[in-house]
Amino acid sequence: MPINAHRQAEMAVRVSYGRLLAALATRTHDLTVAEDALSEALIKALEHWPHKGIPRNPEAWLMTVAKNKLKNMARHAQIVESTLPELATLFDEAMPPANPIPDDRLKLMFICAHPVIEPAMRAPLM
Repeated sequence: MPINAHRQAEMAVRVSYGRLLAALATRTHDLTVAEDALSEALIKALEHWPHKGIPRNPEAWLMTVAKNKLKNMARHAQIVESTLPELATLFDEAMPPANPIPDDRLKLMFICAHPVIEPAMRAPLM
């Protein structure tokens, strides 16, 4: 009786989780990122193996998918890092200065001149 794909994925992870995680963490120097990549690989295995069949070497398949995930994460981080200065420049140009009115008294006068306030009350408030 053949073992189903979910059971095979579980067995592969139980047997080789530590080895795979150590290999990935050695590459990234970040245990959390390595765990994320390995969990993504396991999710892919659970999605693909039932439909496309169990690979000959499940451990190697998981490692390959996890490495590809790490590469994609690195590319994404590089793109975000390279576009941040451009986005900051655009954001700075789009936003008005933090304090467009340098004198607080002048700002209070503008507030007192708001259209919601009755015209007769504006001058006494100022």
